[in-house]
Amino acid sequence: MSDLDAARRRSLAYFDSTHCASQWNDVLRFLLEELYVSGGEQDAGAFLRHIGARMASELTLPDQQTLEGLERTLNELWRARDWGWVSLTAGETRLTIEHGAYPVAGHSEAERARGARAASALLAGAYGVWLERQGGDSSVPLRVVTAEAGKPLEFVYAREEVAGH
Repeated sequence: MSDLDAARRRSLAYFDSTHCASQWNDVLRFLLEELYVSGGEQDAGAFLRHIGARMASELTLPDQQTLEGLERTLNELWRARDWGWVSLTAGETRLTIEHGAYPVAGHSEAERARGARAASALLAGAYGVWLERQGGDSSVPLRVVTAEAGKPLEFVYAREEVAGH
């Protein structure tokens, strides 16, 4: 391993640990813990999807004619909020959304894993609304494929099952 790789990993670890503003880290950590403990995984996820959908309803996007335009507009929105980046990839029958560098509250692996699941639920709600408003079909589900701490979140917007992705 080169010194540059070690420095990059160290920089990424620092960024990852400081991305959630320190004044909110504990509040969000406790809030998410209580939400998941009190409501359970399914209800907490549904609530966070609802919050994401509400957020998207208020943060309206201008109509985009191309996937590149939509990706650029989403990246501008996330950059202004320090919520990372998004990449949109169209396949024959699906749209894949990758979202990285999102803020995660927590210090332990369990807290960070819960934070990644919470962020994926929140973003799934937001992306679902935005895709529908950009001309998408409300009957097509947006599924979370990957929600692991330290990795970009991955979503698939497609009629077919995600298995076999």
